[in-house]
Amino acid sequence: MKLVGQAAQYEWLKVNIFTHWVASSNQLSVLVFDAHPSLPESIAASFLPLTIESRRDPFWAYTKLMDEVARLEDVTVMAIRNYVRAIEKEAPQEKPEPPYRFLHDISRHAVHVTETLDVAVETMDGMLSLHESVKAQVGDDDIWQTVHGRLLFSQQLLKGLRWRSKANEKRLQNEIQLAFHMVTQYDSGVSVAIGKAAKEDSAAMKTISMLTLAFLPPTFISSIFSMSFFKFDADTGWTISNNFWIYWAWAVPTTLVTSALWYYWQKQRIPGRSQAEKGPRPERQSLSLCV
Repeated sequence: MKLVGQAAQYEWLKVNIFTHWVASSNQLSVLVFDAHPSLPESIAASFLPLTIESRRDPFWAYTKLMDEVARLEDVTVMAIRNYVRAIEKEAPQEKPEPPYRFLHDISRHAVHVTETLDVAVETMDGMLSLHESVKAQVGDDDIWQTVHGRLLFSQQLLKGLRWRSKANEKRLQNEIQLAFHMVTQYDSGVSVAIGKAAKEDSAAMKTISMLTLAFLPPTFISSIFSMSFFKFDADTGWTISNNFWIYWAWAVPTTLVTSALWYYWQKQRIPGRSQAEKGPRPERQSLSLCV
């Protein structure tokens, strides 16, 4: 796998290998198909130099092939590790905006790398078990031990890479959780700031409301007595007009109409509120019995 830039582009290298060994002539045929163009050359180069003695072991080619597999796995694991390290070294921002899509893409690739390593280790276990069964056919214990030791080394190398890949997964999960926590903490701080501002606004509105309530009765009284329905004379004192009822005849209906319009507007602005306050209407249920 190869990652390119923050877009998390990648390339998976697939290789299929078929081997056939002829015991009578110690001849081994290796067929590579459906491989990336760069792989056949590197696989062919890995077989050099070739010793005649090692050809007596039917598994000698796998020591070369598994070295190439381990090299490719190492490149992939280190590519993931480099991205993880770059993410860990990023300086914290005042307003965190983590690239969640990118983080999850890298995490997904890390899981795939661990999967390929698990398969490789399991394959090596089966290969070593089969190599035990051909010890008698080789005939030369030194050659068999050399090939077996190389296979064991490849197995341990792949196991070490698997543990590194799993560590990459855990480190990525740690960074993703940290990103979530940082965003949550930032949002909590913003919410607290909004709450404080709302509290200050509420205190200001409360002050305005108290002043309005304090001045409303005197304003109402002064408005009433400033009308032409009332008259003050030094000789007769205060007199009230016989048509004062006109004020009430207009004020009361106007107040009622205004209140009704406000109530209707609130009801239309929040549809379904009345039905929600009343609660769901029970549905009728029918029961059919078949005898």
